[in-house]
Amino acid sequence: MARRWSEQRRRDPFYRAAQRDGLRSRAAFKLLELNERYRFLRPGDRVLDLGASPGGWSLVALEAVGPEGSVVSVDVRAFEPLEGGRFVRGRVGDPTLRARLGDAPFQVVLSDMSPTISGAYSTDHARSVELVRQAFLLARAVLRPRGTFVAKVFQGDLLEGLRQELAPDFHQLVVTKPKASRETSSEMYLIGRGLRRRTGPAVGTPSPEQGPAVAVTATDTPPCGSTGEPSVNASSGGPAYADPFARARSQMVRDLGPLPSDIASALEAVPRERFVPPRLRARAYEDDPLPIGPEATISAPGMVAVQLQSAKAFPGARVLELGSGSGYVLALLAHLAGPGGTVWGVEIEPTLVESSREVLRSLSLPTTPRVLPGEGDEPAAGPGRFDRLLVSYAQRPPLPPAWGATVVAGGRLVLPLTEGKETFLTTFTRGTAGWEDRRRGVPCLFVARKGPPPRRI
Repeated sequence: MARRWSEQRRRDPFYRAAQRDGLRSRAAFKLLELNERYRFLRPGDRVLDLGASPGGWSLVALEAVGPEGSVVSVDVRAFEPLEGGRFVRGRVGDPTLRARLGDAPFQVVLSDMSPTISGAYSTDHARSVELVRQAFLLARAVLRPRGTFVAKVFQGDLLEGLRQELAPDFHQLVVTKPKASRETSSEMYLIGRGLRRRTGPAVGTPSPEQGPAVAVTATDTPPCGSTGEPSVNASSGGPAYADPFARARSQMVRDLGPLPSDIASALEAVPRERFVPPRLRARAYEDDPLPIGPEATISAPGMVAVQLQSAKAFPGARVLELGSGSGYVLALLAHLAGPGGTVWGVEIEPTLVESSREVLRSLSLPTTPRVLPGEGDEPAAGPGRFDRLLVSYAQRPPLPPAWGATVVAGGRLVLPLTEGKETFLTTFTRGTAGWEDRRRGVPCLFVARKGPPPRRI
């Protein structure tokens, strides 16, 4: 049997490629493939690699994050040190491990851990599921909001329950099998994108072997309702927040991580609670989408921040948003475009058109956005051409020809583009002959467009 296994390994193209490229294991190609598809490792990231030996994944992560990033590798077995990496010996369930990882949060937690194989498949499957739970318990404690969790798990009847257990903690959770996995292997990979900021107790109750769970502290959000007047903090003598949502708004911006200063300022300035139903205002600054009407949501602040970074609106810009919904993004664009800019929105739901107009008129914005009813075609003919076009609903190719006619040369289109079963936030630049420089960004979830495709704008 050992001879047959050795022969199979020599015929394995990924094994041969790993030997050729100086990678420490064929498993490195699994991470390379997953990252190529989902793009969760970025320059400057801090990465935690659980079950890291012999270092194949850690080596890939180090190359992806570059000199500005860092990788901490954890395993019970030491391995040859990696230049620029840090090794911590320990088990995931060790209650002392968390303190030894340092105080800085991680953007990504990886786990390629496998249980000791018993030969009884149902037992091995159950153990692999429990390893994922232990890894996630640690990841929940050390990941920053909107972080990514990647973990190996064996297929079996417990997998769907595990997926349902973890799904509420992420904006997107997928289960996939990379081509680099052997066809005969039962391994799958869970990829959780966009860790949600918890406002309650930590997820999961660990077994005694795991040690105590790390508490996740509730967000320090002020209660709803305002005195309407500034007050003085008796202990410090400093002013307290007159706006009952100001502290939560500031905390939201901090949790979203480093942002361009203009986008951070816009998020600080726009009261998101005004754009959600009154019954949901206490949740306005959670990094979650919230319902605002039948089959309509206001996008999570983190996703909105990604949209705005992709759009790169500038002072004086002419901006159009299709599917403007609550008007929240329009208000942010008004701050980015400034007094010399022009912001328009098109929305198909009449109730949202009226409610967004009312809220936008009530705010002191640098420029007041105009909201038009419609499907993105006839009603938008008046504004003319735009520097930036944002689409806030999922669109399948081909792109409507009218969109090209409404964006100036050098302008940008940002939209959730659905191809097959997946949707990615995608950016196009308008060239002289059509759309150019397509760039696929993060995976996302948006409601699909209602009505027929736009005919002209």
